[in-house]
Amino acid sequence: MTMTRRMIHDLGCTCGRHFRRVLYHAIDVTQQSGLRYAVLGGVLNSVQCPSCERVARVNLPFLYRDGAHGRLVYVYPEKAREQAGELRGQIVQLTQELEESAAVPEGLLRPTLIFGLERLADLIGEELGDDEQPGSVAFDVRPGVNPERAARVLAGRVALQAGGYVHSWREGGRLHVQILGPRARLEAMTMGET
Repeated sequence: MTMTRRMIHDLGCTCGRHFRRVLYHAIDVTQQSGLRYAVLGGVLNSVQCPSCERVARVNLPFLYRDGAHGRLVYVYPEKAREQAGELRGQIVQLTQELEESAAVPEGLLRPTLIFGLERLADLIGEELGDDEQPGSVAFDVRPGVNPERAARVLAGRVALQAGGYVHSWREGGRLHVQILGPRARLEAMTMGET
């Protein structure tokens, strides 16, 4: 069974600043459905430089699992498309090795390969039901440790209850918070219909 996996990476910005951030290497939306909305919003593995506030997405390969839709997908950056044949061969070999081992769980999903987060978002979007269509709630936070901490806690609670994902960034020193999730649930919660 795939589980969500994150690892710390040392990153560098074009401004010269080096910093560390946690990035996803595997996401399991069966366990954490909100990660589906991070993909749909194009913010999975997005980072912000703490000095110049530049935002960028780190394009590293990751594994996407959605047990409810029978999906196991290796997502590689678009620039790796020229290596498609080699990557597919490695996936076939890995799958064969797993099937030959005695420790293969029943109902093992067959992995597929796609290139680009946008392609994965299109695939996910095609499978969403009416009550799962993406939406967002965004707000700005007055600068200060206490207001920012309170905003992050509140956003985390709303996202957890809605099955969503919290994305935040700074602009001009001000914190911006966006909760991505199922539009119907977010609207119901923000209008007091929970």
